[in-house]
Amino acid sequence: MPLSSKARAEVASLRLPSPNKVVSLLRHRPVIVLKNSETNLYLAQQNQPTAVGIAQENGNQNRWVVIKNTDNTISLQNMATRQFLYATGNRFEGNPGSEGGWLSSPEVTCVAPTDDDRAQWHLIGGGPQYQLKNKATSRLLFSTGEVNGGSSAGTEGQNPKIVGADANYYNRSVWQIQGLECGF
Repeated sequence: MPLSSKARAEVASLRLPSPNKVVSLLRHRPVIVLKNSETNLYLAQQNQPTAVGIAQENGNQNRWVVIKNTDNTISLQNMATRQFLYATGNRFEGNPGSEGGWLSSPEVTCVAPTDDDRAQWHLIGGGPQYQLKNKATSRLLFSTGEVNGGSSAGTEGQNPKIVGADANYYNRSVWQIQGLECGF
């Protein structure tokens, strides 16, 4: 059905960015989804400050805007909450694996916009699989919990936490990055 002249005038008055401009913006601030290679859980933030792993993509809770920092680190801003992925805990200074596991590793949370080093991450690796190492704590982004076989993980508040581990135990610090015009 053709548009009425009034509808055509409304559409013509809209100031939408050109497709080239949209692609350009996405290259500078890509939107990504991170899926853990071992647990098959998606990095997400729900209605809580703690970062968690969820079994299925769930709207913007597991979508992250990548902000490239001047020191070649990145910051990840959750699209649903607009908060930044943030490492807690002390700086790790020992040899990888010297803490003996992740059970007492500090949680990774999400906070209001900040330029704190704890919200800055180094990408390690290449291709679709990466590790993310926090600039301030030198800990790896790590997925806890059971391996997801495709069923739903726990209800909100019961999802496995994301922590900062001293080593890549059982490949739980390896993440697949799926992006829209990712540009990595």
